[in-house]
Amino acid sequence: MQYRSALRFDALAWAYDPIAMRIVRARRWRPAMVAAAAPTPGRRILDLGCGTGTLCLLLKRHCPGAQVIGIDPDPGMLARARRKAAKAGFDLPFRQASATALPDAAPLDRPMDVCLASLMFHHLDRAGKQAALAEAVRVLAPGGRLLIADWGPAHTRAGRLGFGITQVFDGFQTTRDHAGDTFVRLVAAAGVTAVDEIGRWPTPVGILYLYSARKPGDARNAPIAAAV
Repeated sequence: MQYRSALRFDALAWAYDPIAMRIVRARRWRPAMVAAAAPTPGRRILDLGCGTGTLCLLLKRHCPGAQVIGIDPDPGMLARARRKAAKAGFDLPFRQASATALPDAAPLDRPMDVCLASLMFHHLDRAGKQAALAEAVRVLAPGGRLLIADWGPAHTRAGRLGFGITQVFDGFQTTRDHAGDTFVRLVAAAGVTAVDEIGRWPTPVGILYLYSARKPGDARNAPIAAAV
């Protein structure tokens, strides 16, 4: 249940941001993900596999009063994330941890209003996906929202060819669940309400989908609501 990559992510941290901007066209879908997370003062948002922290920074810029937490297993990515946050004037809690086994220590010792993950799940094998989904649901408050931006099925020849590039680079074992509806079924089986597709964007290396689901329960009665 490990993140898979042909190269160590810390060796690629310097190039991750420009790659994300140009190849996966993050400027198109990240704003939609921030809007779906709806950061407000006191809202606790956990970014699973935060990488270099770009999405965390976007959330904080949108609402400085939101409590944004980023976790990632790679120290190189986190070092860059901390430098970016410091340069932007934000004191963000970045923690080294795997999405498949979240620690219970602060700042993860209270329920989250939102758990989100962008381009993280396709790096996990089937067991890793299931473990990370279970952990995300576990740490969410009742009624909390799960947002996932990742690769999904392509319905055109160009889309399938593009996703083939991603599969060659990131591995067929970890990406095959994203070529059809298997990943969505894994999300649904994690104990959430119906999984909704709320966005879809073509890129040169596949189709990026934005999925939304909720943990069952009444958010108004969640422990986090009383703590804000």
